Amino acid sequence: MPVWLFICVFFGLGTSVSVYLHFLQHGVINPLHIVLSFFLLINILICLWEMCLFFRIDHIKARNNGFDQTTPAGRIQPTVSLFTDKITFSNIVSPTFWSEVWAAYSVYDGSYADKRTFGFAADIGNGFFTLIPTLIFHTGMTYHVLPANVLGIIGLVIFYQMFYLTGLYWVSFFVNGRHKRLNRAELLTFIVGTNAPWFIVPALGLYAAITLIMNNSYALLL
Repeated sequence: MPVWLFICVFFGLGTSVSVYLHFLQHGVINPLHIVLSFFLLINILICLWEMCLFFRIDHIKARNNGFDQTTPAGRIQPTVSLFTDKITFSNIVSPTFWSEVWAAYSVYDGSYADKRTFGFAADIGNGFFTLIPTLIFHTGMTYHVLPANVLGIIGLVIFYQMFYLTGLYWVSFFVNGRHKRLNRAELLTFIVGTNAPWFIVPALGLYAAITLIMNNSYALLL
């Protein structure tokens, strides 16, 4: 199957299983739980990709140097090639294969082909330091092993760093003038659009985390 379909199936199936298990456990389907589950599953996959960014930065840089970045058609080609490529089992577990995500993105923001930049540091930080807390919070929304206020503290840390670093990434991108070489459609799609979920949903996650802490109750998710 093509990469884009594999990713859709991963998120669709993962979210469906999460919602089903939550229903089995509590007898309810909660909209907030659905949104946060879907988003956290995205972040889990992104964390794994961000580890690939760290381990394959030299490959990404070499790939970036080989792309035609002079025209919109040249910049979109790596993304089209990646997501229409056929995925195999060996690809699923290949850091080099998934590093192509960053190689494709680097034509819009070259900081992802340069390990000296803020974008590189912020993303590998998210990859290595939020994977386990994300898994804990995702699981803890359904299986209440931890007190609600403890899970809320974990969520507060996760969602605040996402919210803060996404805002700071945008500041870094625009202050350094990287937007000047992109047209409006590219800017809205690849810079604003792909990063907006890490700004909007974490704001909702902060609300959920603070509510869990203040009330020391899981009622918000039931």
